[in-house]
Amino acid sequence: CALKREGLYDRWLQVYLSTLYRHPTHELVGVLAADAVAISRVAGRQEELSTGFRHLSGIPLDSLARSRIARSMARLQTDSPVPVDPCEHAS
Repeated sequence: CALKREGLYDRWLQVYLSTLYRHPTHELVGVLAADAVAISRVAGRQEELSTGFRHLSGIPLDSLARSRIARSMARLQTDSPVPVDPCEHAS
């Protein structure tokens, strides 16, 4: 939340992608997938995120995470706007 709030979108996306590759089954990978799409657009790093999402296709994920990733991948491949809410998923 702090990285988004401060507008450090490149860093936020780097942390997300690091988590995606190191801990692909972690709940936050699915929970924050839509945010990652919005931030990748702002940062101009959509292709990098798309590569990360494709990496997940061969990894067993629970149905909710898989659904979130699939919806986010679809948004990434279209021009559908995804708002960036700095603390939407904060606990």
